[in-house]
Amino acid sequence: MGFHTPPNIIRTFKFIYTAFHIWTVIIAFEESGTFAGIATLVLPILGEIYWFFAMMGENWLYVIVSIIVNIISLLLYAIHDSESVPRG
Repeated sequence: MGFHTPPNIIRTFKFIYTAFHIWTVIIAFEESGTFAGIATLVLPILGEIYWFFAMMGENWLYVIVSIIVNIISLLLYAIHDSESVPRG
């Protein structure tokens, strides 16, 4: 027996993470213009890492939400990944 992640939790978190990414793209457009916004949109991981550090000292709410969302994301990935490993 192991811990099984309910699909509703995964779906809900995907929605939350998508909303967070849209917030990141909006920040990129407002702070640096069209090119940065498009780059952040198509390169989500790199964009979120960049804007995490760029917003330190400017937008602490974004930084705190980024930490929380990314920790939850890593935990859900680890749980989901361990569920897919075949057990003998």
